[in-house]
Amino acid sequence: MCALSPAPPCRCSNDSSDSDGRPVASLHASSATCGIATVVGTPPRLRRRVSPILPALFSALAASSPHASSWKLLGRASAFAPSSPSVRFARDGEPGRAASFGEVRTFLPSSVSQSATGYRRSNSRRRKKSPSDSSAQRDLEKRIRTLARTGRAAGAIDAFSSATGIALSDPRENRGIPSERVDVSVRLMNVAIDACARSNPVRTRDAVTIFHLCTQDGAKDERSRRLFAAVTGAPPPIPGARGRRRQGARTTAAPNVFSFGSLLSVLSRAGQHHAALRVLRLMHADYGVAPNAVCYAAAISACDRAVAAEIRRDGARSLDGDAPQEPPANRDEEPPWRMALQLLEEATSPQSHRPPLDMSIVGYNAVLSTLARSGRADEAETLWRTMRTRGVVPDAISHAVLMAACERAGRWDRVLACADAMDAAGLAMDGLALSGALHACERLGNADAALVYLNRMRDGACGRIRRETHGRERDDVRQDIRGPDGVAYALAVGACGRAGRWREATELLEEMRAVTGDRRDVEAEVVAYTNAIGGCALVGEYREALRLIEEMREHAALPNVVAYSAAINACAAASAMALSPLEKSEPMRSALLLLDDMKKFGKDDEDVCPNVVTYNAAIKACGEGLNLQGAYALLEEMIAEGIQPNIVTFGTLMTACERIGKADEVVKVLRNMKKWRIKPNEIVYGAAISCFRKAGEGLKAYLLLHKMLNDGLSPNIVTCNTALISLAEGSHLSEAIQLFQRLDSPNGPGPKPSPLTHTIFATCLAQEGRPEEADALLRRMRRHGHVPGVEVYTAVVAAFEREGRPMEAVRVMDLMREDGHDFYDIGICDKALKGAVRLANTLGRGLAREKWEERDRLLQDVLFAELRKEA
Repeated sequence: MCALSPAPPCRCSNDSSDSDGRPVASLHASSATCGIATVVGTPPRLRRRVSPILPALFSALAASSPHASSWKLLGRASAFAPSSPSVRFARDGEPGRAASFGEVRTFLPSSVSQSATGYRRSNSRRRKKSPSDSSAQRDLEKRIRTLARTGRAAGAIDAFSSATGIALSDPRENRGIPSERVDVSVRLMNVAIDACARSNPVRTRDAVTIFHLCTQDGAKDERSRRLFAAVTGAPPPIPGARGRRRQGARTTAAPNVFSFGSLLSVLSRAGQHHAALRVLRLMHADYGVAPNAVCYAAAISACDRAVAAEIRRDGARSLDGDAPQEPPANRDEEPPWRMALQLLEEATSPQSHRPPLDMSIVGYNAVLSTLARSGRADEAETLWRTMRTRGVVPDAISHAVLMAACERAGRWDRVLACADAMDAAGLAMDGLALSGALHACERLGNADAALVYLNRMRDGACGRIRRETHGRERDDVRQDIRGPDGVAYALAVGACGRAGRWREATELLEEMRAVTGDRRDVEAEVVAYTNAIGGCALVGEYREALRLIEEMREHAALPNVVAYSAAINACAAASAMALSPLEKSEPMRSALLLLDDMKKFGKDDEDVCPNVVTYNAAIKACGEGLNLQGAYALLEEMIAEGIQPNIVTFGTLMTACERIGKADEVVKVLRNMKKWRIKPNEIVYGAAISCFRKAGEGLKAYLLLHKMLNDGLSPNIVTCNTALISLAEGSHLSEAIQLFQRLDSPNGPGPKPSPLTHTIFATCLAQEGRPEEADALLRRMRRHGHVPGVEVYTAVVAAFEREGRPMEAVRVMDLMREDGHDFYDIGICDKALKGAVRLANTLGRGLAREKWEERDRLLQDVLFAELRKEA
């Protein structure tokens, strides 16, 4: 049976009857529930007289569909009649048999069974409790709980230490609890351990010390010593002779499941997942206390916090390179995320000492969080589907954690899909979830969705689902994001920037400054400005980019190297979009001025010093501005500054050569790359081949393409088409045939020919006097569902016309007409048509009788075409 499904009710029967002779099982469920409640509330001295009627009441209740509260009452009542054999029950089709209430408890839901067991134990403790110290214990317990749950955990622990005599500040002073002070009870111990969990930082050693000193049964209690060592890795403090006498004079608190739950909560918030696992094992093996769902959830949460602590340590090490490095973790140990999954599987599976536990959504969320922090998006998705199959309904936190897992894995579409699922389920998104959705929008350039999520932050929708703890606060708890902050605005600006909507991006910048006000985040503001400048770069709005740079200086959000590089890229984009050389030169000069400013300000601020990205952007600006010498000068300058060029540098430089069309500069760039031991990639080769084509060096372009293929690179079809065009323009027919055959080969190394490739090659064949092969290539294109263009049709018709074959030309024009092309306005086609008509009239008399039908069809098509033209 699934652990998340409630236990089915038992079908019970009993031979008892009421005073009217009716079976008791026919009594109404509410009457049976009231009867059971009466038995539970009966004083202990009279309970033996009324307990015999419990079987009959149980039969009546089980015969109906009892409410959850009725099951709980039944579980509590079963503690009073452990040996009653008169109830008969059947379950899952099994035959009925007699059983005691103790056995019946095993068929109740786990939460009801445990509440019954805890009720019996709590009653036993009440009977053993000394009346002289109960008032003092209750007062101290209430005081500690109030202090701990109102954010004053340190005061709660001090109150416990002063009242019980346990000197937690110095473990060597723990020689036992003085007899004249307040003796501890299990409830008092539990609230003290809970206060240790709510402290910041978490006081793990104090918690386990409290547990050890309050539960050890004599100085040689090995159970307590093993648990202390399992948590701290060291033996507990050994009391002296006086301390042993005091321990013998006091009572010992028997830990219950709540004690271990509090201790596991301490280990959870401390991120000690290995210690939590050891405590989980010892609580049943040594103390006979079966862990419940809360204990398992706390152990899983310890795994989650262990991953979070490791992430923080990695971040600190990356910021401080000179800090001493910690030794690497043992690779044989299970990673925390795998341990969390194993604990969840163990909790929801039946064990020898307990039935499957009904894990709440809190436990599943803890596992999801562990997987999210560990970057295990696939496992998180699998667990999400498992939750659905087990009937666990994800809440808002579940969705937010899954969004974080997908966000860490870079699955931006899935992040937005989770956000849509939250909307469909009617779940409100908190600030962290909205930030994750904005991050996805920024990465995808989804400006519309980003503005929607930003509006939700403006409307305060995130503030309505603040994570509440029902007044149970901890010291220095991180508060939720309430309203849009600088990071949210920066992400929204980035989404607009990536979408090229620079006007909306600049409007959001103005709103950001007005909203944040005294909550201004300078770092987020710099990122927002940089994103807006990047949006300007996409559309070539370099003047707006320059204005934003000046605005950053005015508002004391000094632009860094990323912002300057984005502005230089905006200048390069503007030069690329300009048409005249004069329009290209103005943005280029602005880019060089920005580079000069960076070198000037970089003397005092290292964050502004130009890097390789900056120089690459400046080289691109010079190349788009047709200033090849300036591009080479920037390359020499960056090398002199100690900045090593990369593949992007030489790709940008090769593109500058392509813009001008200087073939001799291609060889120079390739030599420089060989000098720096940088292998050309597809972008460098593609720009070089295009440069050779512009320079009319078709054979060099062809040889360079062959070198690409021989080097194991994968040129795209655009590069191959460029090489084929260069061969066609240079009348290198044999090389063009070889290149097309290599591309058309099933086992060829390059890409497969596209319709444009067929068009280029067919045009080349027609121009070189091979119209039959060009015509065959046209028909092949049509068989594959491609429509040849007017240009290639015209080239083939002209080739047939030059060879004096007007009838073949007419057949090609017939195909041209079928594809929807009008050829009457094309001079060569009109000439070929008239020649075909004259030839048909001349040869018409000599045609054989069987050829007349073909001539008539051809002439009819021509006449119909003429009539359509006149119409």
